[in-house]
Amino acid sequence: RVENVLTKTTDSINSRDYFVSYQMKSGSINLDYIGSKTHFKTIITLGETTRKHVEYFPIDYQIEEHFQNIGYRIMYQHRYSPSSMLKFNYSSGKTMPTIDQLRQSINDLNPLFLQAGNPNLRRPRKHSADFSFNHLFVANSSSIELLMNYQLIKNYIAMNSHFFTEATYLPEYRY
Repeated sequence: RVENVLTKTTDSINSRDYFVSYQMKSGSINLDYIGSKTHFKTIITLGETTRKHVEYFPIDYQIEEHFQNIGYRIMYQHRYSPSSMLKFNYSSGKTMPTIDQLRQSINDLNPLFLQAGNPNLRRPRKHSADFSFNHLFVANSSSIELLMNYQLIKNYIAMNSHFFTEATYLPEYRY
């Protein structure tokens, strides 16, 4: 499957003049088992994204990047009785850093809030898991659910702020 997911152009006096296009290719393998009380499903997704970014204002800047991703999803469900069920889900996949997070030059469109990225960022990988158990009390029309969630992001991209005076020189950005 190949998709041109997004093409965006902005032209404004107060912003950057740029063009961004994304092309995604993806495929998946699904394995599914449905028994009388148990349902198990696993999905493996393979994908590749090409991102092309061309900027004309305030500086000429072009970058074309290729990202590959392998994502996993595992789902398990077991019905103990007509009124009790156990569920478990796990998923993992990578995300792409934004152009602003990768741009090494300073964005000084707002001189009171300078921004710069890091071209050496690693792509974050997100692991998510959730577990739930629910039981329906038919006699009094109520239910109870126990739910636990877990999330881990490796190589998390966070914002780092520094405060400078107007006269501060930033040699790594020649600014």
